[in-house]
Amino acid sequence: MDNTLLGVAVMDTNHRILEVNKTFSKMFNKPVNEFVGKFCFDEFEKRDEICPHCPGSKALASGDTFEVVTQGVRDDGSGFYVWNRAFPIYNHDGEIKGFIEIVEDITKQKTAEKNLKKAYEDLNRLQSRLIQSEKMASIGQLASGIAHEINNPTTFIETNLHTLSQYLHDILALLGKYTELVESLRGDESSNFHKTCNDINQIQDEISLDYVLDDMQNTIDDSIEGVRRISKIVQSLQSFSDMNETECANVDINSEIESLLTIVNNDFGDDICVKKELSPLPKITCYPQQINQVIVNLLINACQAIKGKGTIKLHSFYNDDNIYIQISDTGEGIKAEHLNKIFDPFFTTREIGSGTGLGLTIAYNIIKNHNGNILVKSIPGKGTIFSVVFPVIQKPKQPEVSPSQ
Repeated sequence: MDNTLLGVAVMDTNHRILEVNKTFSKMFNKPVNEFVGKFCFDEFEKRDEICPHCPGSKALASGDTFEVVTQGVRDDGSGFYVWNRAFPIYNHDGEIKGFIEIVEDITKQKTAEKNLKKAYEDLNRLQSRLIQSEKMASIGQLASGIAHEINNPTTFIETNLHTLSQYLHDILALLGKYTELVESLRGDESSNFHKTCNDINQIQDEISLDYVLDDMQNTIDDSIEGVRRISKIVQSLQSFSDMNETECANVDINSEIESLLTIVNNDFGDDICVKKELSPLPKITCYPQQINQVIVNLLINACQAIKGKGTIKLHSFYNDDNIYIQISDTGEGIKAEHLNKIFDPFFTTREIGSGTGLGLTIAYNIIKNHNGNILVKSIPGKGTIFSVVFPVIQKPKQPEVSPSQ
């Protein structure tokens, strides 16, 4: 037994230690003779009875091999992990007379596993921060466009309110004259009656009463539409910037695209024409915030690739149990030597300070976590097509980092 690197202990059916090898003795930092004759549950667990997790008990009861991983503490206070395997011992008559317990110190493996798990968790936290950083960078790039989109309806709502205020002032003046008319009729003052009627007609002409009454409703309708537009922009922006990326949902990708276009619409400007060809799609189980991140990144890239006038086209369709989203542009295109690098972290062809170089890397990882794929075709000087493919029936990988991190 002393020639093996594994700890070996021989015990009887009462769990009394009969013999141990040198490796076993070294594991627990005690001489061999200090183990012999003692009960294992008292020696190692300081218990008065057999341990409930004891592999020896399982081996004695089943007549078969049993194993378990346990954590122990040496006499010097140091902790360690061991892999215990117990084998029943039979005599010539087939009776079980005890068991052999083989012990392997797996403290190094367990420590390595803990370190690896911690490193993986740290990596996930870092990835989460990078995704959020890229998302905030995207919002920053869209900020001026969003401000313009909100400012337009805000401006005409303010103008409409000033107009309605003037209308109200004029109508109140007219109502005052009607009140005078009623009072003159009560007093049967014919001279006042005719004068008041003339005043009423004059005010009606001055304020263009027919136009005012007709325009008031239009002004109110326009203001309500402006408020609706602002509300839609804010809701879309709030949905996009939501930090909770751990909520899996069944969504319509076309609806997500329409919502995102509300956010990025003004970023396109007057020179870029946006065309949509969105075919009916089945709903897909995914993490909507992550998918929105991908679409926005691709739309921003398409916009920035176009210098001057151009076209961006969004095409969605369903084929062979997959959903396809294609975003194409008539921009500058991507050089052939760059195509195999565009998904690499921090790779960018933009000027320093104009991008993080993480947008496409994050998009690629998000799509892969959704069991999908992202492809790119580009012709320098003519444009680029990004194709995102999702299987409809899938189980996307859940983010392992809490939203607060």
